[in-house]
Amino acid sequence: MDAFERRAAIVAAITTVVVTASLLPMPTGSEAGGTVAPPGSDLVMHAVGYAAVAYTLARTLPTRGRRRSLLALVGVAVAATGIGAGVELAQEFVPGRTPSLLDGVANAVGAVGGALLWLRRDRGGDRDSDADREVDGNADSDSNADSTADRDRDGDSTADRDRDSDDDPRPIR
Repeated sequence: MDAFERRAAIVAAITTVVVTASLLPMPTGSEAGGTVAPPGSDLVMHAVGYAAVAYTLARTLPTRGRRRSLLALVGVAVAATGIGAGVELAQEFVPGRTPSLLDGVANAVGAVGGALLWLRRDRGGDRDSDADREVDGNADSDSNADSTADRDRDGDSTADRDRDSDDDPRPIR
């Protein structure tokens, strides 16, 4: 399984958990017992759930160039918000559940938060991981290591000298 397939599987799993949890029938009337959650905790759960959906969805996008476009950011947030809106509408048909505009807003806030977290992670200057480069088909590149590394008199970069050891199987370019 390559990096893209792993990420897609994670998106599917997280989305399935969030949607299933949102559509489970809730006990009503005398069936409802047990502990009562603090006010507003359901909104926090909505926001966290849809932030996870948006973030993992964003991680499946190609990373060529590593700069995220505003269009991609909006697309991820809209997709996750759309899933949340669909779930809210479907709750009309689930016993003990009712659609809520406030829950929908919490879903949207979480989706935007997850997309922004993804954007922040990218702009934080993190170097591409091997998995990110594998998704792009750039697994053999050094992410501009040669352009930023110091060069010695022979023209070899620091990264090339560091790889020139017996225990590193990667070839020197």
